This record gives sequence, C-alpha cells and structure tokens, in this order.
Amino acid sequence: MALIATLSTHLFAYHPLDRAMIGAVASRGFGAIEIFAVPQHLGLLDLDAALHRLQSVLEAGIAIRALHAPFYASLEGLRAGKIFALGDRSPSSRRQARAALSHLLALAGEVGSPDIVLHLGHRAAECDGDQVFLSETAELLRQTPTFEGHLLVENTPQVLSAADDLTRISAQLDRRRIDLCLDLGHIFLHLSRQAATAPATEIPQCVASPEALPDAVLERIRHLHVHDNGGERDDHLPPGEGGIAWLPLLARLEALPREIGFSLELRDPESGVEPPDVVLAKILRRINGPVRDLLRSKGVRL
Repeated sequence: MALIATLSTHLFAYHPLDRAMIGAVASRGFGAIEIFAVPQHLGLLDLDAALHRLQSVLEAGIAIRALHAPFYASLEGLRAGKIFALGDRSPSSRRQARAALSHLLALAGEVGSPDIVLHLGHRAAECDGDQVFLSETAELLRQTPTFEGHLLVENTPQVLSAADDLTRISAQLDRRRIDLCLDLGHIFLHLSRQAATAPATEIPQCVASPEALPDAVLERIRHLHVHDNGGERDDHLPPGEGGIAWLPLLARLEALPREIGFSLELRDPESGVEPPDVVLAKILRRINGPVRDLLRSKGVRL
C-alpha cells in the first residue's frame, strides 16, 4: 500500500487559494493537495472562478487528491457557531449543506472527480442520524452523473467519533460510491476522553490498536486526516507534538493493500498573520518522529 503525502489547505484558512498558496505547496515537494472548499479557497457561488482555481492547481503539477465539502458560509459565521451538515435535524442546515455539496459535485466532475470529504454532522444533539444523511447523499449522487468519484464520510469529535460508530456507518454505505475519511486526531481525542473517565481496568487501547481501528473500518478508508493533539482539545497540532502513537499506527496503515491519501490537516497558530510559504515552512519544521521520516521518504521538504 502507498500513503500519498497530501497537504490540506485547512492550514491556510485565512488566505485565498492563489498563486502564492499553490507555489508554497509545490515548493515543499507535495505532489497532491486536499482543497478545503470554504469561501476563501473555493467559493461555490461562482463556479467559473472556482474551476479556474482548480485548473491553476493542476497546471502547477499538483494532483487534487480530495476536496473537503464546506460546512460554514464564512469565517465570521463559523466563529458564531453557524455550521451545517447533511445529517442535521434542522431542515435549513440540511438545505445549506445540500446546496454546497451539489455545487461541489458538479465542480469536481469538471476536474477528474477527486473524492469529496464531508461531515455527517458536528453536534450529536443536533444530528438526525444515519438515514437522513444516507438519503441525502444518494439523491445528490443520482442528480450529478458527471461526478464519478467517492464521497468520504469523516469522523468528527462528536459525531461518528468512536470506532463502533464508524463500523456501523460503514455497513450502510454504498461501497461503489461512499467510503471513509478517517481523521486520526479526532479518533485519538475520543479515545483520550474515554480514558479520562474510565476505571483504570477499562482504559481504551491506543489509536493504533485493533480495538480502536477494527478491520471493518480499515477496509473502508480511502483518505486520512493527519494531525495530533494532547487528548483534551481538537488542536490540529503537527504530528509528534501530541499523544498519538505514530509508529504502530503507521505500521497498520502501511499494511493496507491500496493507495490512501495521507493528508496533513494542520492549523495556523497565528491565524493568517504570515504568508503561506512562511506558515508552511514553520509548521513543517515542527513535525517530528515517524511521520517526519515518512514525509521525507515521499519527497516532502521539511
């Protein structure tokens, strides 16, 4: 199996998707990118402009490994807690998510149909369950025949947060069109929170264990979100700065018999103060341990 070194533009959430950002990614040796399809990177109200941005990425020799479906309309809305998802109980939230994903599916079909990552929901109390989500995604795929890729459901800290949840949803997904994006930071955060409240004799295994990542989950993974945390908050730290046991985890992942996107989904600690090339150089220098070795072996310049 090959892990494909990929950088998510999540790191550049405060910058536009322009030549400066694309050049920063290419200069560091990343041959693939995951584009965070939020308004500042890929506004979906002007599909011609969005298509031009995607073509600029391809012209720079960078493959579009995945597109991440938007879940907020603006950074200001995000700060105010205004987010949306296809599995939400709120009809208005589902309408927002449906409209955004419909545009993104059509756009992806124009550039080779890269996979699309999306969230079932974000807040457990507001989520309407699997069936609404499955119905919405099936209808959107039916309505967009030009899109030939896969939808990838991501585990978030509150929804699909446990391995059991991922096993359950995996059994219901149409294998021909829908699989999983496993967010390693999110599942480690869930396990750490469990461990903090469990009796010492019932502390969950680490994220790399068979109990944490059962075969039913591993066999459905097409893409990974890679970041670290200390077990308390969704920090999106560089790998090696948190508590994830990367060495056994990578051994399990590298044993899988297919290509998987290994997408660094990191956070700019200075919220856009510095340009993309400086932000990327600083964050890559902080990666250490087995992930650093892996990225170097893939030609990434750290």
